[in-house]
Amino acid sequence: KCCHCGEVYLPEYGATIDHFVPLNQGGTNDNANLVMLCQKCNEEKTDKIYPISYLKYLKEEEKAQTEKYFKDYTQSVEFFDRRNILACDKYDLILTRTDIVRKGAAPVQSIGSYNRVTSNDMGRVTDFFIKYLKKRDNLDGEEFARQNLEFWFRFGCLYYAERGGEIKVLAAITFTKALDEEIENVRYYMKIFLMPYYTTEITYNMAYYMVEDIPHNVLHEQGLDMMPVVVQTVDTDRFLPWMSYEADLDYFHLGDLYEIRYMSTIVGQDDKKRVKAIKASNRMIKNLGINREKMEECLTNHPGVEWMKIFIDENAIPVDDGGDKAEFA
Repeated sequence: KCCHCGEVYLPEYGATIDHFVPLNQGGTNDNANLVMLCQKCNEEKTDKIYPISYLKYLKEEEKAQTEKYFKDYTQSVEFFDRRNILACDKYDLILTRTDIVRKGAAPVQSIGSYNRVTSNDMGRVTDFFIKYLKKRDNLDGEEFARQNLEFWFRFGCLYYAERGGEIKVLAAITFTKALDEEIENVRYYMKIFLMPYYTTEITYNMAYYMVEDIPHNVLHEQGLDMMPVVVQTVDTDRFLPWMSYEADLDYFHLGDLYEIRYMSTIVGQDDKKRVKAIKASNRMIKNLGINREKMEECLTNHPGVEWMKIFIDENAIPVDDGGDKAEFA
């Protein structure tokens, strides 16, 4: 039986053995890393790293062994850099908000997935980006759009959310190291430039959960308690005012952008450390916005691709151009 789709196949008629953590990503031939997939699922998975939840039909005993193997892998491999911020290449988007789950439906529903953009995805992601800018009346030229996306891909991290095979949301993410030593266990802050294409409830909720889930997964995988987060969209996109209302957060209108700032945390609400850290981080969050003078200078002197450099600064997490794994202090 295929461990992902559940279909039954004979070895000579479509059954394959897959390395759950691909060999070219640091996986091994350990039995705990070998799972059965049908030919179709194996080809669709390619060499991407998926969370354990991908193996829906793996027996519990074998899943426990694979889960342990995967946990050991994520703790031993230095995967975290500016272009690869999460252990897996794909995560499910789980709808858990009780106010929008339909009456009588299961309390946990998958509404799609979000995926790290690889070089193989750049064609369809570029098409989405151009389409998004046209719809928001922010397209200064398709070539500039392509250059912007390539700049993001090289110096940041791109994720897209899809449902039914269609991209619904694109997110460009950058990190900056926290320089304030007064804030205990706050090592980075995150900037997310978000692009939801449709203004439907399902698309907005996919974007909402990306904004919530990506920082939370970084905290969990890096063993951190909290991290300041800035979310930005172009001002012709109404998502952030909607999110501001839904999440009870203030949003700011900065020139051509909307912006929300919040603290992502995985420690208890009453934890004294959390209260102390959030108080100490107020100054940091206030200073996370775009430097307006710098943005105006970029827009005036460097039209097109150059304005995206406002999202990268000298304190950003370094990237190893010589390979996929970058080490940093």
